[in-house]
Amino acid sequence: MSEISDKKNVSDILPYDFVRENEVIASFNSNGYEILSPNKITADLYHEIQRYLKSSFIFTICDPDTFNELLTSCFSINSDSSDISEELSDEFDLQTFAGSITATEDLLSGSNDTPIIKPVSYTHLTLPTTPYV
Repeated sequence: MSEISDKKNVSDILPYDFVRENEVIASFNSNGYEILSPNKITADLYHEIQRYLKSSFIFTICDPDTFNELLTSCFSINSDSSDISEELSDEFDLQTFAGSITATEDLLSGSNDTPIIKPVSYTHLTLPTTPYV
C-alpha cells in the first residue's frame, strides 16, 4: 500500500490499547499484513506484533495525521452499530419493552422451600485436649 491508498483494508486487527500505546495499526490485503506507524518501531515491538499476528508483515511509516485518521476510522462506530440505532427508532416504546421482561424472583420468598445457606462461625468450638482412643 503506497501511503495508505487503500484505507478500507485497515481494521481493528490489533487491540485498541496496544494500537494507541505503541502507535501502530494493522491492515490486511492480498499481500498479507502491513503495519503502519508514524514512528520507527523497536525490535521488541516488531517481535510482539509478529507473535500476535503469527505471520510476517510489511512495515510502513506514515505521517501522524494519516495515522490519526486511520485510527479514528478503524475504531469508530461501524455500520453494525448503525443497524442497531435504526432498530431503536423514535417509534420504539421502552416502557412496553421493559414490561415484557419477566421479573426476577426473590430467593427468600420462593414457595419451593429452597434451603438458605447461612455462614457458620466455628470460633466458639474448642478442640479436645485428650486424643480419642
